[in-house]
Amino acid sequence: MNEHLFLKGQRVITPDGEGEVVDSSGDQISVKLDDGETKLSIC
Repeated sequence: MNEHLFLKGQRVITPDGEGEVVDSSGDQISVKLDDGETKLSIC
């Protein structure tokens, strides 16, 4: 089972702050931070 599974809308904590997953594809996720900034992360 993939231990890095993220679902759209899931709340996450990143080094840049808390946010919500807006897209996940393979080992990349896009997170919209609470301050409005969108970050791309590679898991």
